[in-house]
Amino acid sequence: MQRVTMLSLLAGLFLVDNKKEISYGEIANVINDLSNNLNIDVEEPDEDMNNISLLLLFDEDKIMLCYEFDDTIIVDGKSIIVYDYLYILTSTFLRNYFDINDDFNKKNTNSKYKKRRTKVK
Repeated sequence: MQRVTMLSLLAGLFLVDNKKEISYGEIANVINDLSNNLNIDVEEPDEDMNNISLLLLFDEDKIMLCYEFDDTIIVDGKSIIVYDYLYILTSTFLRNYFDINDDFNKKNTNSKYKKRRTKVK
């Protein structure tokens, strides 16, 4: 069974349509799709979540990104654009699953993911 981390999943979900917020329901739907349809295990959050938690605000029904995608942040003493940082955190498998572009200036259309998302609901 292949595995992906919760960190990678959250980073990828923000890059879908360059979203600023994700509902817990959407996270659950994606986890169910990965697990039930693709036999992918999503690992529980661990200390790696510290890498992304400073960018996020956790609400009772959603997680919000606190920065714009083109903002520059400092990670481990180095400057990086938020979009690029989220892209790096997203595994290659999830980039393909969500159809994520490596270039912020290209709109993420995510046609495959949108088709899956409508089936999962």
